[in-house]
Amino acid sequence: MVLPTLFCEMMIFWVLHRYTNWLSNKAIYMVVILSLMHLIIKSPLGIFTCVIKFGIWFYVGMLFNEYRQDFNNVASKHKVFVTGIIFFILFIIERILVGGDGLVCHGMHRVASFATAIVGMWLFYSSCYFMWKNIIIRETKWLSFLSINSMGIYLYSDPLNYTILSWFYHTYSISAFGNEVYAFLLYIGRFIVTFTVAAVITIVVRSVVKCAKFSISI
Repeated sequence: MVLPTLFCEMMIFWVLHRYTNWLSNKAIYMVVILSLMHLIIKSPLGIFTCVIKFGIWFYVGMLFNEYRQDFNNVASKHKVFVTGIIFFILFIIERILVGGDGLVCHGMHRVASFATAIVGMWLFYSSCYFMWKNIIIRETKWLSFLSINSMGIYLYSDPLNYTILSWFYHTYSISAFGNEVYAFLLYIGRFIVTFTVAAVITIVVRSVVKCAKFSISI
C-alpha cells in the first residue's frame, strides 16, 4: 500500500503544482487542511483514504525541498539539544495519553502523536545537518557512499523487505513474528540483506546506465 499511495500522491501534487498555485500561494491553508484530514482519518482502509491521511507528509516534503536553504539557515542557528528535549517531552505526553479513555483523550493523543512526528523529523534533519557541517564526518568514505547511493538503496530495499517478510511468513508461519528471538533475527537479517542487495543493485544499475550512455555517444 505504501508505494501505490506514494505514486498517487506524486501524481496529485504534480498536477496541483503544474496547473494551480495552491501549493505555493496557499501553503498555510494546504497545511491546515491536510493536517486536519490526517487527524480525522484514524485507520485508512483503502488507497483513497491512505492518500488523504498521509498527504500532509508528502506536502511537507515538497515544501521542505522548495525552502531547503531557509530550513538550513534555521538549523544552523538553533540548538539540537533543545529540540531533543522538546521531542522527549512530547513523546512522554504521547505515551501517557495512549491508554486514555474518552473522545477528548483520544483527540489529544492524536494531536500529540502528530506534533511528536513533526518535531522528530526536524530533530533528525537538524542533527544530520549539524553532522554534515563537520568536515571530518562529511568526508568519510562511508557517508560519501551513502550520499551517492541513498536513493537507489531506498527504492530497491523496500521490495526486498516485503519479499523477505513474505518468505518468513510462509516458512515459519505468522506465530514466529511473536517470538522475540525470531523477531530480532528477522530485523537484523532484513537490515543487512536489504541494504547489501539494494546497494549492489544500485551500483550495477548506475554502471549499466553509464555504459549505455557511452555506447550511444560513440
